[in-house]
Amino acid sequence: MCSLILVHYKHKWCFHKSTAMNKNTWFIIVAFCFLSILVYGQNVPLSNYESYFLAQERYPSSASALDWFPDDYEVQGVTNEGSNWFFTIVDQDGTHGIMWRIPKEVPLNGNVGGNPGVISVNFVDIDSLVALNAWHWGDPDHVRFDGVDYIIVPIYGIFACFRADDLSYVNYGKFDSNVAGGWCAVGVDNRLYSSANDATSVVGYTVDWASLVYSDNHDVLSFPETYPLYRSDGSVLYMTDMQGGEFSTSGEMLYLVSGRGACLEWLGISGAAWTPRDGIHAIVTENWTEIAQSSKSTGSTINFSYDYDPTCVICTIIVPVGGGSDTPEGLTIWDLEDGSAPGINGSLHVLVDRYLIGGPNCDDEIFFHHYSAKVHVDKNASGGQGLLGTPSNKFNSVNSAYNHYPIWDGAEMVLKPGVYNDTGFYNKRIRITSSGGAAIIGQQ
Repeated sequence: MCSLILVHYKHKWCFHKSTAMNKNTWFIIVAFCFLSILVYGQNVPLSNYESYFLAQERYPSSASALDWFPDDYEVQGVTNEGSNWFFTIVDQDGTHGIMWRIPKEVPLNGNVGGNPGVISVNFVDIDSLVALNAWHWGDPDHVRFDGVDYIIVPIYGIFACFRADDLSYVNYGKFDSNVAGGWCAVGVDNRLYSSANDATSVVGYTVDWASLVYSDNHDVLSFPETYPLYRSDGSVLYMTDMQGGEFSTSGEMLYLVSGRGACLEWLGISGAAWTPRDGIHAIVTENWTEIAQSSKSTGSTINFSYDYDPTCVICTIIVPVGGGSDTPEGLTIWDLEDGSAPGINGSLHVLVDRYLIGGPNCDDEIFFHHYSAKVHVDKNASGGQGLLGTPSNKFNSVNSAYNHYPIWDGAEMVLKPGVYNDTGFYNKRIRITSSGGAAIIGQQ
């Protein structure tokens, strides 16, 4: 049970002494209790804490020449079903589309073959997809139907269905002309969502899942509904080169990623230069409005930083004959805050592919960005420099954690045990939890 006094004053919350307590007594948050401080009148009735805007350590970072990510391949997308990663990669020459299933306990920055549970499936072994030349596998998603887990892989005009347990091919369905099909996401309503390549909206479809998985019928989508996307000021949200998307667990949020690297024109490779509309977009599905967008910044103090280099990258130091650029790719949502996945912390996981062509120093690379809603506080922390609030670089006071970025709607403040001499007014919808013992806020 939490003992807490909140005074509602001019639409703000403040920590306040109780006249029923002695003058030195403030409220106490006991170990592992959960406290919600509700925001007033935002017209967005969010009730979950799925605002994953605090960047964590990248892992893998600059990984290349792996058995599951060999040279001359591009990583396209990622999803999960709660136990395994599912990565899609494609060959740059357009001849292979591959999906890997890798258990979360397996480190991703090396070769994975030989580990229990690691399997893959290749486009060239599926006759019906070969007949359609359906090799460009995009950002997938997971669906559970009739007690079985499936992975849905968009391939432009179609989407392929695989069993998650053994990656056996099941069937494919057809998209209509409303969407490009480079990404797809299954909503909590079990409808399938996608968009045009240059998007101002998303389209949701009713899916005849039984027909998809139990027959060879390909016309399984119906009743398309279009949902226009908006910025927080009410203007149209316009994104180019859509790369990935997935709904949060509750369905209150849709995360999208867009953008493309401007590849080397002198190598004859077309591309699109970076624009401020590129990056990760956090959409509230109540009104399909963006509440946050990532920042393309290498600065270590930007909390929602999605730092990639979309400009031309020279990859050989001998003669400048090879290069390419970084490209945003797919994403998935998976709570991995418990340390169960080696090298990874966070709940939102977003890919970047470094596409390189050229000499022997031009191995393609993969970067995996991770984000959390949790802002960590420890009264004994140094206060630190750089990106604060991560498990390895905590804030040392409640007020600094609240005001530094500042904290955002839907975040969670995680306090280590101790006495925090903080008072103030708080008008953001955040959740405060303690980890490992009692935390006392406001005692002086």
